[in-house]
Amino acid sequence: MEIRKLQLTGGSSLAITLPKKWVDHFGLKSKDTVIIYSQKSGSLIIQPARHKEQLLKTVLKIDGLTKDMLTRELIAHYISGSDEVIIKSQRITHDQRNRIREVSHSLIGYEIIDESSEEVFIKNIFDATKFPIIQNVEKMFVIAKSMFNDAIKAITQNNKALARDVIDRDFEIDKLQLAIMRQFYTLIQGRIYDEEIGLSQADLNYYESVATQLERIADHAVKIAKVVITVDKKLESIVSSHIKNITKKVLPLLEYSEEMVRKLDKTLAHKILDKNPEVERILSVDKTVKSFKEVIVADSLDRLRGYVMNIAEITIDQAIAKKES
Repeated sequence: MEIRKLQLTGGSSLAITLPKKWVDHFGLKSKDTVIIYSQKSGSLIIQPARHKEQLLKTVLKIDGLTKDMLTRELIAHYISGSDEVIIKSQRITHDQRNRIREVSHSLIGYEIIDESSEEVFIKNIFDATKFPIIQNVEKMFVIAKSMFNDAIKAITQNNKALARDVIDRDFEIDKLQLAIMRQFYTLIQGRIYDEEIGLSQADLNYYESVATQLERIADHAVKIAKVVITVDKKLESIVSSHIKNITKKVLPLLEYSEEMVRKLDKTLAHKILDKNPEVERILSVDKTVKSFKEVIVADSLDRLRGYVMNIAEITIDQAIAKKES
């Protein structure tokens, strides 16, 4: 850290000199251009103009990786903010190549530019400054709500077509959640700034946390939908009244949480959290459910309750932090 005094220049402007080590590190000289970013915290960030244009380039070696391992590592490159990924192998197998295409398709902005027997070149065309975080979190709420409502409808009606549609919708919610995670990591790395996206690190951390909870909620909608597809047709198509009672208490919480996040309403967050003991009591009643699929539904509804409570808690934290700042 260096402490410097402001100097009056030109009669009304204030100036400071830049640290010599910093100037030498970037090879700057007189008349070179720097970019100044104003952060929501009140701090300023100074960056050489040419530094802004630098791309993050990474290499992913996939020799010996299974398809699942390849998936995890390629997603990790995406989340970490890599702009260009060269996937290398002594020989890329047919299965690996198909998996690379599938994963790239699921990552907003990643495009395969070139391929050979030993390499696949992926480039990011995603502009981090033009991705509206808040609107996309709202979109995730809409998708997650529709998935869970339709999953419950599918299992009560034994509707396999509707269940498959719920599973298909999960693809979109995963894409949005990964893009928001990428935004967050890119921001904390200092590769984009508050001023460019209109959100502080604390704001983006909040929305990234909400998006993660919504992605997990969607996963449980998928879990219910998969039961509909896989169970024997001879099983009861109508779940018990106990499960229906739980559903009536739990699903509205997701509606309330959407409004709570949109308004950053800590009063509503408290109301949601105050409902938790009552919902937990209902969930604990009559543990002897009648079928395997009822166990799945009850567990998934309980997980939904837990994720909504998580969102309510972090909303209170965020609302108070915003007020204090």
